[in-house]
Amino acid sequence: MKKHNFKKNYYECLAKLVLENALPETFDDLELTDKPDLKKTDQIGIEVTRTFFEGEAHADGIFESIKMKPYSEALFEKEQKLQQLGYKLMVYNGIVCGYYPKEAFWVSDRELKKSFEDKLSKLADYSTKHTFLFVFTPGFGLYDESDMDEFVNWAAMRQKDCNPKYESIFVFQWKDLYVCNLLQTSVRRIPLSDTVISECCQKAKEHADEHS
Repeated sequence: MKKHNFKKNYYECLAKLVLENALPETFDDLELTDKPDLKKTDQIGIEVTRTFFEGEAHADGIFESIKMKPYSEALFEKEQKLQQLGYKLMVYNGIVCGYYPKEAFWVSDRELKKSFEDKLSKLADYSTKHTFLFVFTPGFGLYDESDMDEFVNWAAMRQKDCNPKYESIFVFQWKDLYVCNLLQTSVRRIPLSDTVISECCQKAKEHADEHS
């Protein structure tokens, strides 16, 4: 397996674990590969990406120094820096577990569309018969089902002249996995429990620590 940096290893492994838990009938026993990032034989391939917001690289560096630490006044200075960049901390059960852009409250699918646009040009590089895209989005509940309905119709239209095509886009936002079927222009929401997500995150971190 090709050696990548921690973040790439972490998110690709997390996508694999989420799919294996959410859709075991189709995505059991996925293999971490390259072009695309996940495969099940030569039939099924999944490319993995994330949405990015302005200033996220700087914010990510700050978050890396405080993630999974207890939230307290000791983190005030780092939290202030994140706020100056336009981000808020995500705290769950007293633990710093993520961050998200303040503008997330003004829901925009701009970054989601850009992630899809960026990956459309990669389709010709993949040899899998059925190809999918997995997109990580920041925060809880950034998009709801009506947002996903609009997005799936836009994405299906955007790739209508492409050959091959992505069959579905998986949009993941912490406890919800949206399956956006581009061939049928349909959306399915799969809720995931805190326990499942926590276990997936821990296993992905262990994998990234070992392989980075």
